[in-house]
Amino acid sequence: MIKVIISLLIIIGLLFLVLWHSKKTKYICLKCEKTFEISFFTDLIGPHWFTFFGGYKYLKCPNCKQKIKAKEIKN
Repeated sequence: MIKVIISLLIIIGLLFLVLWHSKKTKYICLKCEKTFEISFFTDLIGPHWFTFFGGYKYLKCPNCKQKIKAKEIKN
Protein backbone atom coordinates (compact mmCIF):
# COMPACT_ATOMS: atom_id res chain seq x y z
CA MET A 1 0.00 0.00 0.00
CA ILE A 2 2.84 2.39 0.86
CA LYS A 3 4.52 1.69 -2.49
CA VAL A 4 1.33 2.64 -4.34
CA ILE A 5 1.04 5.93 -2.42
CA ILE A 6 4.69 6.79 -3.02
CA SER A 7 4.35 5.94 -6.72
CA LEU A 8 1.26 8.17 -7.03
CA LEU A 9 3.06 11.05 -5.28
CA ILE A 10 6.02 10.71 -7.66
CA ILE A 11 3.73 10.66 -10.73
CA ILE A 12 1.79 13.71 -9.51
CA GLY A 13 5.06 15.53 -8.81
CA LEU A 14 6.37 14.77 -12.29
CA LEU A 15 3.11 15.98 -13.88
CA PHE A 16 3.38 19.26 -11.95
CA LEU A 17 6.99 19.59 -13.10
CA VAL A 18 5.96 19.16 -16.76
CA LEU A 19 3.11 21.65 -16.28
CA TRP A 20 5.54 24.21 -14.83
CA HIS A 21 8.01 23.56 -17.67
CA SER A 22 5.34 24.01 -20.35
CA LYS A 23 4.33 27.39 -18.85
CA LYS A 24 7.91 28.71 -18.46
CA THR A 25 9.41 27.59 -21.78
CA LYS A 26 9.10 28.72 -25.39
CA TYR A 27 10.69 27.19 -28.45
CA ILE A 28 12.31 28.73 -31.50
CA CYS A 29 12.16 27.13 -34.93
CA LEU A 30 15.66 26.79 -36.37
CA LYS A 31 14.29 27.09 -39.94
CA CYS A 32 12.02 30.17 -39.85
CA GLU A 33 13.26 31.57 -36.48
CA LYS A 34 9.76 32.14 -35.05
CA THR A 35 9.08 31.52 -31.37
CA PHE A 36 6.10 29.51 -30.18
CA GLU A 37 4.69 27.79 -27.10
CA ILE A 38 3.51 24.21 -26.81
CA SER A 39 0.75 22.57 -24.79
CA PHE A 40 1.15 20.51 -21.64
CA PHE A 41 0.36 17.29 -23.52
CA THR A 42 2.90 18.04 -26.28
CA ASP A 43 5.52 18.82 -23.66
CA LEU A 44 4.71 15.59 -21.85
CA ILE A 45 5.01 13.23 -24.82
CA GLY A 46 7.32 15.10 -27.22
CA PRO A 47 10.78 13.64 -27.77
CA HIS A 48 13.51 15.88 -26.37
CA TRP A 49 17.21 15.91 -25.65
CA PHE A 50 19.74 18.13 -23.90
CA THR A 51 23.22 19.36 -24.78
CA PHE A 52 25.70 21.60 -23.01
CA PHE A 53 24.20 24.53 -24.96
CA GLY A 54 20.53 24.00 -24.06
CA GLY A 55 17.57 21.74 -24.69
CA TYR A 56 15.81 20.75 -27.90
CA LYS A 57 12.48 19.16 -28.70
CA TYR A 58 11.34 17.56 -31.95
CA LEU A 59 8.19 19.52 -32.86
CA LYS A 60 6.06 20.70 -35.75
CA CYS A 61 6.50 24.45 -36.21
CA PRO A 62 3.10 26.22 -36.28
CA ASN A 63 4.49 28.86 -38.65
CA CYS A 64 6.33 26.92 -41.39
CA LYS A 65 4.52 23.58 -40.73
CA GLN A 66 7.75 21.57 -40.85
CA LYS A 67 8.90 19.02 -38.29
CA ILE A 68 12.03 20.48 -36.81
CA LYS A 69 14.42 20.36 -33.91
CA ALA A 70 13.20 23.39 -31.91
CA LYS A 71 15.57 25.08 -29.48
CA GLU A 72 14.27 25.65 -25.97
CA ILE A 73 14.34 29.25 -24.68
CA LYS A 74 13.19 30.68 -21.36
CA ASN A 75 9.83 32.47 -21.34
